[in-house]
Amino acid sequence: MPFRVESFHNLLEPFMYILLVLCACCIGCSSSNIVYTADESSSSAFNEEAIGAACTVVFKDEKEVSGRDIAVSQDSTVFMTDAGLMYIEPTSSIKKVVFTNHAISTLVGLGAGIGVGSAAGYAVGSASEGDLGDPGDLAFIGSLFGGGIGALIGMAVGYDYVYEFNIQE
Repeated sequence: MPFRVESFHNLLEPFMYILLVLCACCIGCSSSNIVYTADESSSSAFNEEAIGAACTVVFKDEKEVSGRDIAVSQDSTVFMTDAGLMYIEPTSSIKKVVFTNHAISTLVGLGAGIGVGSAAGYAVGSASEGDLGDPGDLAFIGSLFGGGIGALIGMAVGYDYVYEFNIQE
């Protein structure tokens, strides 16, 4: 029985939905931590991780400011905005600080794409009964394409590290 394009499309479609769902899961991924500003060790640990990193500061009134080099103390928070202005704000006015890491999300997207792409390639090769090529070869080709697509999506999305501030007065 000859292999038809319609059957190829019907076979590949579920795998594309799986890839989209995995990428959507990457969008929602984040790590959340609490910074206890009254605790010097909690503020110090935050400051060590924040050195040189770009961030988004979200204030309690939901205003957001992008910046870098943030330093937190019990009373005040200092950071540089993307425009080069120094911001000094009361720590009590900050709701959270978000750092985005694109390298981690690129690796997650790469892994998800390789898995889905190789499964799709193998399924297409098996369904075509060798008309399109060996299932193993198609699985390899699928993993290359799927990995590339997943890595690009992961790179665009980013992985968020959220530090929520717990002000204890």
